[in-house]
Amino acid sequence: MKTQRFLIAVEGMFADGRSLNAEEIRAMVANFNYEELLVPVTYAHYCWSPLLSEVVALGCDVINNHMHLYAEIKVTEELKEIACRELTHHLVPEVMPGEGNNDSLTKLFGVGVTQNSIIPGLDVLQFDRANHENAILRSGK
Repeated sequence: MKTQRFLIAVEGMFADGRSLNAEEIRAMVANFNYEELLVPVTYAHYCWSPLLSEVVALGCDVINNHMHLYAEIKVTEELKEIACRELTHHLVPEVMPGEGNNDSLTKLFGVGVTQNSIIPGLDVLQFDRANHENAILRSGK
């Protein structure tokens, strides 16, 4: 199985007013379990979108005092085809907040392929080269 790492979120405020904090990002990594829950990659978070790929691992790292969330994604022909289009695409997270505003229960429940990322600085969807060779990822085992 070939995979590729992508930066999918950075701690802070997003263009639409939503935000993620460092504890929520750490919780998504800690609560990720590849064997128990499929985290799908779909087109623009549409419920009718076919499954384009899936997340196989998550990792986080602090860079310039901001927590970064990385996802290891299975490389599929569908994602390669989207990456070859003339439009720029990014991968963005679908986050389920912790129950009762408990940040430690926050989970990643999907990743969307989109042209209009509200999160600045994310990786472009591409498979020509590695994005983050040294990122530490967690498979949930």
